[in-house]
Amino acid sequence: MTYLLDSNILIDYLRGDKKIAEFLYNLEETNANILISVITEYELLCGKDINNSIKSQKISELLSLFPPIDVNSEIVKISAKFYRNYNSGIADAIIAGTTFYTNSTLITRNTKHFINIKEIKIESV
Repeated sequence: MTYLLDSNILIDYLRGDKKIAEFLYNLEETNANILISVITEYELLCGKDINNSIKSQKISELLSLFPPIDVNSEIVKISAKFYRNYNSGIADAIIAGTTFYTNSTLITRNTKHFINIKEIKIESV
């Protein structure tokens, strides 16, 4: 099974959310293919905490665990369709497009951002 982690999952993990930590540990134990979008990488690196060297190190270590999926032309086309059809934000449309492109299940806590996009599978933690 392949999963794509939404930004909020990794942000909550970095904030010390034990439920997310346990979920990620259990997911890793199943040998699942766990991915992130480059949009998630971008959102984590934009955080104000990145200027703190300890937080920056934690973010870098966390990002190194999950291969980021680059945005390519096919993802752009899918994402643009989702953006137009579902009135989603640009970042969410790209994450949804990446989920669809990789045939993944999106793991998110913001299901309301994605629930209308029937073309993707969503799981909430």
